[in-house]
Amino acid sequence: MSFRIFTVAPAQKPLAPTQRPVHVDKDPIIIFTDVGEEIDDEIALFWLYHFSKCNTKRIIVFTEGVANATITPSDRMEIFTKYFTNQMTGNLPDGTYIADLSFLSTVKGQKFSKMLQIAPLRGVPPEFFRDNEFGTLYLMGQRHEPSINTCKSFPRQDDASEALWTEYEEQLSHLERVPTIEIGTALSRRVPFTGNIIDQLDEDFREAILKKAYEQFVGRVPAHLPFCYGVTFGANYPTLMAYVLGSLKPQFELYNDKVLQAQRIKTLANDFYDSITKKPNGANRDEDVQMLISMISVVEFMTGGLYTNETLQNGASNFKGYEQGFYAFCQKVMEHNCSLTPAYDLLAMFAMVNNIPQDQLQIENAPALTQQLEDAFIHRC
Repeated sequence: MSFRIFTVAPAQKPLAPTQRPVHVDKDPIIIFTDVGEEIDDEIALFWLYHFSKCNTKRIIVFTEGVANATITPSDRMEIFTKYFTNQMTGNLPDGTYIADLSFLSTVKGQKFSKMLQIAPLRGVPPEFFRDNEFGTLYLMGQRHEPSINTCKSFPRQDDASEALWTEYEEQLSHLERVPTIEIGTALSRRVPFTGNIIDQLDEDFREAILKKAYEQFVGRVPAHLPFCYGVTFGANYPTLMAYVLGSLKPQFELYNDKVLQAQRIKTLANDFYDSITKKPNGANRDEDVQMLISMISVVEFMTGGLYTNETLQNGASNFKGYEQGFYAFCQKVMEHNCSLTPAYDLLAMFAMVNNIPQDQLQIENAPALTQQLEDAFIHRC
């Protein structure tokens, strides 16, 4: 199935009727997403359509995503369709869906009340940002310190990557004039997607999200990718350790004491570290390997499975007990309200819909924002 531009007209009856007040902006909002990479895009969009009080016209644009992504915009639209088609009506939620990015170069003079960027803008024609007006840009990430949604995944600038960087710099030259609210990575990593939130999702969607979360929980970023080191130690490590910081902590500590000295785990950690092709100057091998040992221990504790090779990838060929481990993982997550992947795009979506100002999107407000997100699902606000 191939998707280019697909518009769903307003339905006679809303797919998810509510009694709560709604946000209605005169001008549409536009959301740039890379559905299919992580689970946070899907969760953010699910909340927007099924839980939020936003009733503004929505335009969803599926981008090319990170550099070297293998999923195309049309693929992303197909994944979105699988998740969001209403099983009773066979329809998608009201909105306009764009997977043919070249179409955007023909859009001129349009005013958007808000723009949400929860994906790299790779493939989006820079002139789209030149020729249209945006009220406020909500960026998941930050400009001053490259993040995955800006240019962190890009290779170094050379002749081979010239077109990639030129597109990015031209986009940025037009977006710099747009008032921007940044949902910084440091904050987002402290606002988790919790078991209590998962419990509010529809059964089919909940299972799909848990399966995706499990894949990411077990599998590390391939060691040859340029952002492997940063994601592994900057994002994966705190995310995995958060699973065992709550009521599971005593059980994990007992388990961890028994396995820390296991030669198998030490060998896996050292071999994976050696295979990382790009490490920063000043990287501390001993500290990094110890973090890898802890990560391996958390994964094996939560699942009852075992890594079988140094790639630390998911799947039955890399992880003994992979299929059975999913059920053990889900049981622990739901029983102990574990913190899964950081909320990232869900937090950015929540900030945009609720017009949260920059001064409230600070690290010290992470606990309050976590509670607000849980309330947004439980109380549909």
